[in-house]
This record gives sequence, C-alpha cells and structure tokens, in this order.
Amino acid sequence: MDPSSPMKRHIKHVVLVVLENRSFDNILGWLYDGDPNPTVNLIGHDDGVGFHGLTDQLCKEFAQPLQGTRTGERREFPIQRGVSANLFPSRTPILDPIEGFDATIEQLFGSNSSVALASGEIRPTMDGFLQNYYRRARWFPGLHRQILQTYDFVELPVFNNLSKEFGVADLWFGSIPSQTFPNLGSIFTGGSLSRPRGETFGHHIVQTVNSHYQDWLFKPEPIVGPTIWNALDTHGLGSPNDWRIYYSTKYLAGLLGRYPHSLYYLLLEGLQKSLDNKSTSDRQKMYRPIERFYSDVVAGDLPAFTLLDPKRTYINGQTGLGLHGDDLHPPANVAVGEKLVGKIYETLRSSGAFDDTLLVIVFDEHGGTFDHVAPPWGAVNPHPEVPGEKGFDFTLYGVRVPAIFISSWIPPRTIIRSDDPARPFDHTSISATLLNWVGVPASDQMGARVSQAPTFDGVISGVRRSMPELGAVAKG
Repeated sequence: MDPSSPMKRHIKHVVLVVLENRSFDNILGWLYDGDPNPTVNLIGHDDGVGFHGLTDQLCKEFAQPLQGTRTGERREFPIQRGVSANLFPSRTPILDPIEGFDATIEQLFGSNSSVALASGEIRPTMDGFLQNYYRRARWFPGLHRQILQTYDFVELPVFNNLSKEFGVADLWFGSIPSQTFPNLGSIFTGGSLSRPRGETFGHHIVQTVNSHYQDWLFKPEPIVGPTIWNALDTHGLGSPNDWRIYYSTKYLAGLLGRYPHSLYYLLLEGLQKSLDNKSTSDRQKMYRPIERFYSDVVAGDLPAFTLLDPKRTYINGQTGLGLHGDDLHPPANVAVGEKLVGKIYETLRSSGAFDDTLLVIVFDEHGGTFDHVAPPWGAVNPHPEVPGEKGFDFTLYGVRVPAIFISSWIPPRTIIRSDDPARPFDHTSISATLLNWVGVPASDQMGARVSQAPTFDGVISGVRRSMPELGAVAKG
C-alpha cells in the first residue's frame, strides 16, 4: 500500500449506502443556512464559492415557470425553503415526480429541451422542474408547488448534521441524466450496458438511459458487464473478508414470490455470476439480510468493502401508490430514512470500528426533485463503441445528488470536490476510488469513465478525531 495515502494507511473498511431519488438541494441545500461562503475545510478545486447550497437570492433566481393548461397563463414560482407547512411534511413531495430520461431533460432545459441534446453545448437552465411535475400533480390544487420545496436543515437533522460534522461533496453528479437502473449500473459497472427487449433494440446490447423490465412483474432487465465485485474477484479479493452485500428486503418485498433476491442481484448480471460461482458457505456469508450487518459489526466481523441495500420504495408511476421503504424515494417518509442512517452510524461508532472505517452515503439520482447547479457537459462516454439509447452520447452528467463521507479521519465542515473542475465527481468515482484503495487497476474492463474518474480518497486526513454520539450530532 502507498504510505503517502491517508486512506490506504488508515482505512480498512468502506461501508457504502445508496439511497434513492433526492437531489442535493432537496436534502442539503440549506446545510450552511444560506451562506455561500461559510468557514469550511475545502478539499479540491476552489471556484470562489465555499459551498454550493441554496440562498434566498438563488430561490428567486431559479423561480420556475409554469404554463397553465386551462387558462394558458404563464407564471413563475420561487424555490421554497422548508416543508413544515405541508400536511405530511416528511413525505414531500407527496406524489412521486416523473422519472426517466425525457422527463429529466425537460427538468434540466425547460423550453429548450427539444434542441438541447442536439447541440451538445447548451448549458442546462434548471427551470423545467415545475412544468414537468405539474403533469403529475395537476389534478390536486396547489400540490405541484411541492416540487419547489426543499428541506430545511432542521427538518433533516441526521443528514445535515452528519454532513456538517464530517464531509460532503457539493459537486457530485449522477452519471446519467435519468433514473435509477442506469445510474446504479454506473456505480457498480461504470456504465449502463443492457439488452432491452422490444422492436427498437431487438435485445442487442445498448447503453441504456432508462430503466427496463423483462416482464409485467417488473423484473429488471439486467445491466451487463463486469462489476466492481468481478474486478475484485479477478484480483484475488473474492472472499467474505473482502466484500459483502447486506439487503433489507427481497425484490418487491417478496410479495410476488418469483424473485427471492434483492434488487442488486437481479439488476447486475456480473454480481449474479460472482455470487453463483461462490461456495455455498461463502455465498451465505457474502449475501445476507441487513440485520446480520449490525450483529457482524458488533462481533468485529466487517469485510473490506460492504454494500448496504436499504428497504426499497416501489411506486406505481400512474397512481403514485406502492410499497414505502427507508430509501427516501418520494413519497416515502424521510424520517424513516434518517432512522436507518442513524442506526448504521451508531452501530459503527459504538463498536469502535470507526477508527478504520469510511462510511459513504450517496443517492442514485435526483428522482425529479429540484436542484439549481447545472450538470456540465464533457463527461467521458463509458462505451463509445456501443450505441446509446435515444441517441444519447453520454457526455452530459446527471443531476447533482448528495454524497456524504463519515470517518474519524475527516475534519468537521469538510467540503470535497474533484481537483479538476472539468471532470467532477460522478457515480463512477465510487468504483474508481475503491479499486485504487485496494490496489486494483481501474482498467477499462469497467468502462472508460471509471478509468478516468476522479477519486475521493483525499477526504481522509492524517489526523484522527473523536466520534460524537448521534444525539449530539443531530442537535447540531
């Protein structure tokens, strides 16, 4: 290991949690109370803004236009701070926003969405969120304005105070301007290669920009190609001491019976191959319910890389009804998600494992919720030799999402950014950082973007600090 790298010197365990469908502004926009230049420990490039959060001025500047369908009147509505005035504030927005590639492009470019991708250079105006959400909520008077509401830091004390007590990336973007499956694929395979069924694709491999299913029971069409676990296996790091996955529920909560696995197993073809090739004993140790994570931590049995899969929310896109989990996917109760994160934090802290552990919490995509920072162009196409769904060339990043870093080696009030402003953090930075940490080359077997992605190992300092109890953190 490289003795010059604090992460390689001090971190023996990385625990990753991937939550769902919230933008940075929606969760952490008011982290520093509307101050764009708070006193922070800035790592990475300095662009003159100490923290890319929301301010009162930005709420006015990014007011969203709405063209009413009945009167034809065009009005603008400002971004709002806080959700406490709602009937069910912790379920804001109460109707799941519209997801997918086309919806995201409209959210990013507004009235310019029809020409934006063709140009390859128009900067997203970030003014189409309200118009897009209006189609979902138009039958409920005033409800469309919930897409403009952002949680105040006192309304999400666990997320905001852990972010302030430790570190957060304020310029971390989804890999693809779309929804869950292609972005999860980007986290763990470096791209979104899949074989979507239908006349358009003929079941050939393409780079997908939307989630696809195999049947009417919503079985995911797998993302293909090597995963980070295959890369670890190939380099002799394929034992229960090297990696494990803990899942909260079987897919669709097991209600359909046909899918006795977690979403990750069904979605990632490479993970299926890796686990299916293990011995029965190793497979049972490496792929188990999340309750075992807590007892394994207490027993001092933590692998190098752990992925925790939350209890997922499944929503019918037409009715907005479904099964609610603790992944924060709208309209699931965000307080339940905070409880999950708090339990993970306290389990690690009280076990003493945090002196050599890095806990990383990210969101897969924005899920239609508002963010004001325009995702840049210039992303590396993961597989330029493979055609992209809808003709997309994968050079535009997705919407900005939270990425939180927690460790006893991270100073309070840390903000981390990529060293290169032209190549910001995106989801492929996760595999790039993990592979670099264990000494596995980030080769192009996981796609060109992983091999060129910036790593976040700089978030780990050379100075250890105390780990406060969650109660003290949540009170700020």
